Amino acid sequence: MRVKATPINGWSKFALSEEEDIQKFFKDPLLEQSIQNIGLVIESDHLTEFAADAGVYFSLPLSSRFALGSKVLVGRSVMTDIEIKASYAGDQYDFNLAYLDDETQPMFTPNGQMAAHEWNYINIGATNSMKFGTGISLTYAHKNSFSWRVFCDYDYARKTFTATYNPLEIFTALSPDAVTLMSIGGWEMTRPAVSSTKKSLHQWVLGGAFCISF
Repeated sequence: MRVKATPINGWSKFALSEEEDIQKFFKDPLLEQSIQNIGLVIESDHLTEFAADAGVYFSLPLSSRFALGSKVLVGRSVMTDIEIKASYAGDQYDFNLAYLDDETQPMFTPNGQMAAHEWNYINIGATNSMKFGTGISLTYAHKNSFSWRVFCDYDYARKTFTATYNPLEIFTALSPDAVTLMSIGGWEMTRPAVSSTKKSLHQWVLGGAFCISF
């Protein structure tokens, strides 16, 4: 069994850049005064893999102290997602239809209601998959119950990674009628953008171990 965490470089910078873009949108004095809370929170900035393998191990004695080993393993790989959550709390607005004809008119007008909403701003996840592994090792028997080992392992898995990006779901809380209006026009503005790609994961591990046999 194995647990492996892989940090994602630049994830914090990406979240900061997205939050700055949101804040720019709300620089309108009318909207700015109505916000109680808006922001992004990084829920996870690393991919964590949980893997379990089973298989056969081989050992070929080379002398009274040295042995050459190998293995063939098959297992299952499960990964956790990386994600950024967004939240909004503040006034709710009606979309001002007059804005469509005259852009000097305000885009939104408050309707006197309060709203709060939390959603997945961006999420990147991988499918669970089979994994295969092999490796070679050289063991030196120091004493009857103690030995040193150097090894080189190789693991392979193929996964589908899917990214879901949904910055406009804020309008579900901010202005539900804007969402309805856009859907009538054929634009599902709160539908997330989804992109998937398949990747082959190759992992090499070179290491050493001190072994106690009993």
